[in-house]
Amino acid sequence: MATDKHPSNQAPASDTRIPALGHFAPYMNAIIDTTEIGLWDWNLVTGQVVYSKEWERIAGYGEGELPQHVSSWENALHPDDLPPTEAAIDAYLKSGVGYYTAEFRLVRKDGAVIWAQDKGLITERDANGKPTRLIGVLQDVTRLKEAELALKEKSEQLDFVAKMSGLGTWDWDLVNNHIRYSNDYLETMGYTPAEVTGSLEEWAGRNHPDDLPGTNQALDDYLAGRTDSYLHETRMRHKDGHYIWTLDTGRIVAWDTEGNPTRVLGGHLNIDRLKRTELELQAALKKNERYNERLQEEIQNALAELRESQRFTQALFDGNPNVNVILDAQLRPVNCNPAAISFLGFSSKEELLDNLLETLQNSIPETLSDGTPSVSFREGIATVICEGITSFESEMILQGQRVPIHTTLKRLDSPGGYSIAAYLTDLRPIKKAQSELMRQDLLLRAVNTMASRLLASQPESFDEAVHTALRALGESAGANRVYVWENFEREGKLFCRQIYEWCDDVAPLQGMPFAESADYDDMPSWRDILTQGGRVNRLVKDLLPQERALLEAQSVQAILVVPVFLRGAFWGYVGFENCHEARLFTNGEEKILASGAVLLVSAILRNTATANLIAAREEALASARAKSEFLSRMSHEIRTPMNAIIGMTTIAKKVHEPAKIKYALDKIEIASQQLLDIINDILDMSKIESGKFEIVANEFNFEKMMQNVFSIIQVHLEEKQQTFTYDFEHLFARSMICDELRLSQVITNLMTNAVKFTPDGGSISLKARVLPGQGDAARLHVEVRDTGIGVRPEQQERLFQSFEQADGTTTRRYGGTGLGLAICKQIVGMMGGDIWVESTPGQGSCFIFEVDFTWGGALREELLPASPRDDLRILVVDDSEDVRVYFQNILASFDLTCDLAAGGGEAIEMVKAGLELGAPYDLIFLDWKMPQMSGSEAAQQIMELMSDAVVVMISVADWSDIEREVSHYGVRHFLSKPILPSVLYNTIVALTDNTLVTEAEDSHAEAYHWADKTILLVEDVPINQEIVLGILEDTGVHIETADDGVQAVEMFKKARGRYDAILMDIQMPELDGLGATRQIRASGLDDALSVPIIAMTANAFQQDVQNCLAAGMNDHVAKPIHVDTLLEKLAFYLDAGAAPHPSEGSDKQ
Repeated sequence: MATDKHPSNQAPASDTRIPALGHFAPYMNAIIDTTEIGLWDWNLVTGQVVYSKEWERIAGYGEGELPQHVSSWENALHPDDLPPTEAAIDAYLKSGVGYYTAEFRLVRKDGAVIWAQDKGLITERDANGKPTRLIGVLQDVTRLKEAELALKEKSEQLDFVAKMSGLGTWDWDLVNNHIRYSNDYLETMGYTPAEVTGSLEEWAGRNHPDDLPGTNQALDDYLAGRTDSYLHETRMRHKDGHYIWTLDTGRIVAWDTEGNPTRVLGGHLNIDRLKRTELELQAALKKNERYNERLQEEIQNALAELRESQRFTQALFDGNPNVNVILDAQLRPVNCNPAAISFLGFSSKEELLDNLLETLQNSIPETLSDGTPSVSFREGIATVICEGITSFESEMILQGQRVPIHTTLKRLDSPGGYSIAAYLTDLRPIKKAQSELMRQDLLLRAVNTMASRLLASQPESFDEAVHTALRALGESAGANRVYVWENFEREGKLFCRQIYEWCDDVAPLQGMPFAESADYDDMPSWRDILTQGGRVNRLVKDLLPQERALLEAQSVQAILVVPVFLRGAFWGYVGFENCHEARLFTNGEEKILASGAVLLVSAILRNTATANLIAAREEALASARAKSEFLSRMSHEIRTPMNAIIGMTTIAKKVHEPAKIKYALDKIEIASQQLLDIINDILDMSKIESGKFEIVANEFNFEKMMQNVFSIIQVHLEEKQQTFTYDFEHLFARSMICDELRLSQVITNLMTNAVKFTPDGGSISLKARVLPGQGDAARLHVEVRDTGIGVRPEQQERLFQSFEQADGTTTRRYGGTGLGLAICKQIVGMMGGDIWVESTPGQGSCFIFEVDFTWGGALREELLPASPRDDLRILVVDDSEDVRVYFQNILASFDLTCDLAAGGGEAIEMVKAGLELGAPYDLIFLDWKMPQMSGSEAAQQIMELMSDAVVVMISVADWSDIEREVSHYGVRHFLSKPILPSVLYNTIVALTDNTLVTEAEDSHAEAYHWADKTILLVEDVPINQEIVLGILEDTGVHIETADDGVQAVEMFKKARGRYDAILMDIQMPELDGLGATRQIRASGLDDALSVPIIAMTANAFQQDVQNCLAAGMNDHVAKPIHVDTLLEKLAFYLDAGAAPHPSEGSDKQ
């Protein structure tokens, strides 16, 4: 301390001790004893201190036992508390403002440590104004400190409970009354699987006897349908005999044919620690409530004792921080203490004594703040004169503010008359303390209620329960906004986002950009404090500039942020904001709100775990249902073409007319292709799910690929009389590099779906355009649009899932496996793109996808070397505007122009006009099917006007269907819709170069002549042998057959170079194709390494192909065998001579 408390080095002698009884009036001691407040009077000059009897009792000493010196106080203080207490005294002596106060630990004589509160006031100064005397009081506050420590301990227990949880599952077979438990469940209960039987009696025996009836009732209510769900808290006996609290939940997943439940799946959550902590916390809260009640009672008793203390002498008045005034019998002020001078706003004692009565009369209002009449000073004086003492609460107007006060007036009788002692107490600190206690009590109740409601809430109403909890915490704490933020990492940095929020009369943060993703780098002080487990309790004006700017924009004046840790990791935080008052949250509020935050986040995590469990269960059930429905559809989808194959085979056997036999065989071919498509879809999805699906890039002509796609769907378009248009933004003059097979598979699937789900007479369009990229990289954008049934928004989410269709009625009406779009999505994703749908029910759909590709080399072989004349006059006649615009754009890319007509009548008039002007049309492209006037009728009249007209008929119909009709009018040329740019280009060049194209030549298979070749066919199934023999019959090749691998090896060794190729089945008895190939390659014969061996197998996975090549085979043909594929592969090896050794590689897959 700066003040010298020891003027000499000698301790004061016992005979110099100033007796307390001589210092204070005798009647004071009894009053002081009853208040349990110790008094002290410190002479700052001599270091002597007068300790009252109660002060000595508090310190554990007998009366007069304690040396009356400041060293006695220093020795009694706890060593850790002495420096800060001395600093507080020095600061007060230097400032002289108000009074000194401190809390410290006091070591009693018997060694016990208690908490004490000390207050003091300067009562005397020397001529220089230096303090010379300090008088004060000491009070034992140990009980209040113990209550605070107990609350802290319970809060820490609650933090621990919030981090602990346990979860297990059970499966109850109601038919056999058997229960199967998960390992987590058994581990929670202390058992191993071998130690439980799964019987219902065993389960009932582990239930707490008090809880079993309620558990059975909850289960019975759920099984009987009286409740929507089973969710129950119960105690279960652990293997070692103790009981643990659990939260049990379950749902019926199976019923018998009569609708009775047969199976229940459930979860078992270990809430033992949380439940016991909750019960202990509730007990602690009740104990604290009882303590608060006793504390309130003690405060009231202390106030009553304070009224009696107004008879103290002037010395005690000077040390009392409350207003003390003495009036004589004539009501003239005769004495007062410094507190009265300061409180009433006077500058000196004399000024107060001269003006006190007038000031009191003018400062006491007629009514109090609540409207009740105020007790005037004169009324109080009259009462105390008659009754001897009076006490009342009132108000005074000081410096323009109403100040609540408690006034005690006591008549002090003496032989010479009487005087009146007036004691005025400023009630503002007391009311503030009462308000703080009430606020903490309200907060504790709110936390308790919040915990109970969150534990009892159901998942579907949990968000509402959390909002209610936040509101309860906010209103109880006087906060304007309460929120929960969760941490997440992005690119190695820590961020947080708001997941819950409540606010009363301020704008919400939800929806603001920073609420979705806030960077902790923008809150450096927060990050450092929160990650270390500290709490941020600050006025906004004291924060760092960047943090202050963010909060001031939301009108925040004070903030409390409580971190939450999960398993030792910083999970996030709960925040409380005050937007109307710059008030720090008190220490008590901070601790209670921290406990509430942990409880709240614990409930959120528990609900998330429960929701995930339920979602996982629902997902598993949905997957099982989807696969069950898929198998049901497969049964129908496979049986339908099989029925057609069997039926038409029977018909073909019975009839003898070639036409009927051809009809039956055509139907068998169509049904077989349908069956193959179904199997391919299933195999593709199997490849995808097993991770064996691969994308193989190759260089190809996009137009040719599209022509193949169109040839597949064209017959279906014609059957349903649907209009089809397509548009390429420009002629593709270069080849593309990507997976041609998979790209065509996606487009074919989307086109097939469009045809299937579009009614007869509807329209379908395909648009393709290129999105440029860097260098040769580009992106293909394709749109397939139809006027079909459309897809509802809720159905669109399931369209691209495996085994799913829009709904059951779609399956029954249109059929299908439900795999096509799922496969498309996987293919597009593996090609670096995306696929989506835009649809309006009843109006149609547009499926859009984009994939990445690379440009290849220039295309030249498809275009004739000549160029069309730039002076050509071309007329395009079609009722579809899309077709006309398409022609116009394509011709423009050839630097040609054309005239357009929307119908036959308009075309005839335009032909007449051209003849009259002497500029007849060189080429006329005429649609065959148009309303009002057909293409045939228009061609007839055009040919009558212009006999040498070159008319090209265009149609989706086959040329053979319309040739007889239109050739009668002189039409010799035909193009099939859709018309590709290269086909149109070649047609124009050919027809204008006098090289007439009368019609598209039929596509005949190339003739193969292998009469000088010999093939060994290794196949164990006779029907498969017959198929291969039939396919190769017209080639003249000589074929020898082997029924298994062993026979094949023997025949090869005996043939001595006679075989030009070997067709080898893979799965055969005795020795499979792989083993036979290895033996042939290892035989050491001259042609053992050079003879081409081609695998024939239904194993179509890429790994299967690699296994064939690894065994020494040259190539692979998948079953069912495609005729052209087999002939092309054989031609590659038979016409090329010896095959390369497998080790040299092969580009034929």
